[in-house]
Amino acid sequence: GQKPTFTALSYTWGEPVMDGTLVLDGKILKITKNLETALNAIWRGGWSAKKWWIDQICINQSDIDERNSQVNLMREIYKKSEEVVV
Repeated sequence: GQKPTFTALSYTWGEPVMDGTLVLDGKILKITKNLETALNAIWRGGWSAKKWWIDQICINQSDIDERNSQVNLMREIYKKSEEVVV
């Protein structure tokens, strides 16, 4: 089978306060202001058609076990991505 291609976003979380918003599949997701700023830049830059892996969105942040196991996989996730945008 063909491996899925995706772009990984590397950014700083900033303060761990969910004071930004993202509408995803019609649902409002609370995100950090830094991620909101990064997503706006992605949108303005014309990169929104790509498939993205973004830790704050792809990892269930309220599930500590999942979050810890995914953090351990992040090096592999970044290595397997088509590109990493910083």
